[in-house]
Amino acid sequence: MRTRTSVLAACLLASLAFTAPAQAAVPDLWAQDGYGPGHTGYNPNESVINTGTIAKLKQRWTVKATLEPEGCWPTPQPPLVQNGKMFLLDQGKVSGYDNETGKKLWTATTAYLDAHAITVAGGLVLATEVNCFSNSNYDTNVVAINPNTGKLVWGELQGYSINTSVADAGVFVVSGYCGICDDEEYGTTAFRISDGKQLWSRINYVLAGPVAANGRIVLRDTEVPQSRVVDIKTGGDVAGGGVWLAAAANPAGDQFYLYNTSGMGAFDAKTMKAKWTVKKESGALVSDGKRVFVASANRINAYNAATGKLYWTRAMANPNNLIRAGGLLYALSGKNLQILSPVTGKPIVSGAGYGNLTDHVVAAGGRLYTTSGATVRAYTP
Repeated sequence: MRTRTSVLAACLLASLAFTAPAQAAVPDLWAQDGYGPGHTGYNPNESVINTGTIAKLKQRWTVKATLEPEGCWPTPQPPLVQNGKMFLLDQGKVSGYDNETGKKLWTATTAYLDAHAITVAGGLVLATEVNCFSNSNYDTNVVAINPNTGKLVWGELQGYSINTSVADAGVFVVSGYCGICDDEEYGTTAFRISDGKQLWSRINYVLAGPVAANGRIVLRDTEVPQSRVVDIKTGGDVAGGGVWLAAAANPAGDQFYLYNTSGMGAFDAKTMKAKWTVKKESGALVSDGKRVFVASANRINAYNAATGKLYWTRAMANPNNLIRAGGLLYALSGKNLQILSPVTGKPIVSGAGYGNLTDHVVAAGGRLYTTSGATVRAYTP
């Protein structure tokens, strides 16, 4: 005979067997300027903010960091987010925030760092600096910061002012310029992210862009007009040809999107052979694997990523800072946000509710972040 206890236990087991598993949280990641190593501008994991929810977003918090003084400092970076935290440049320092509330958690107090750019990779926040206010010293630092505490993990000094960087395959590559060096005016150096060990360096080469594709980067020779694909771990040549700058890679990492004064195109990441090119085309570029979106000349063009065939053109005043996420294409037009269908280029919803934007839009972890100078606003449905 079954007891009342055994019957209850059997019912409980049956109910558990038919209970749907809890839905996994939306990945909370925007780790580099341009989303990731490929600088694609495309977040494939965003699913909360989409065509069905974009009109329901409400502002949840505002954070205002402090800008650096005017000079050679670049346009502020977008906020970087990972594992429930947001990271910002803050008057030469790096600050970490709770991205649920916008509360500041820490500010890195590394005495000798005047931060210029940040990257999140290998469980660390990597920061670089630029030295543009001195005519006698171009030394700059590369540091790694604990994302939970803001404390220094490692730091290395470089003999040039760093202006470009990218992280991929456990390696952080930086490059820049030295205005007082005779035979070594430019340089590129690679560090192991885990401990800061220098892996390789190349004199008179610089990154052709902040782009990596499956452990490969594009370097530009500053003495001989040529570009080449290089292994990010060893610094060894993989392929070479032409004079190109790197705009992005595709999400699969098997092709680069390169450009020069003649136009842009898709190139095999192993051989550097052109798959397709478009003459007189260049500008802010986003790749989602199916389409390549290019913003320039008061319009956005969408191309087939495999063939280069033009899908559609959307007229827009001064489009820039494109991103793709959640079935939406975002673009800034002047200070206005435009939200389009990536398939047709037609507007999905008005972006008027976001006010005047000057810099960036980021979609990650079910949040839309917008920036105007040092001010970041977060929106959720």
